[in-house]
Amino acid sequence: MQKNHDIVMVFLWAKFNPRDQKMTLQLLLTALALALIIEGLIPALFPNKWRAYVIKLAEETPQSIRSIGITIIVIGLIILWLSQ
Repeated sequence: MQKNHDIVMVFLWAKFNPRDQKMTLQLLLTALALALIIEGLIPALFPNKWRAYVIKLAEETPQSIRSIGITIIVIGLIILWLSQ
């Protein structure tokens, strides 16, 4: 019985290893940093075009903006799925 208990404990330790959680947090922060860098490139490189785009986007209906957001999410999920 002790042997089975030890196997379960090793499995649980491997599955919920705190070092893996740190790696997950590090990966999350890296992804967030990259997203912020990419998001900042367009306004930094093309401020006038970015302003015109934002003004045009402000004139869109909420449903249109929501559709754009959902499309971007789906594309991101597909890329993430393909990269696995």
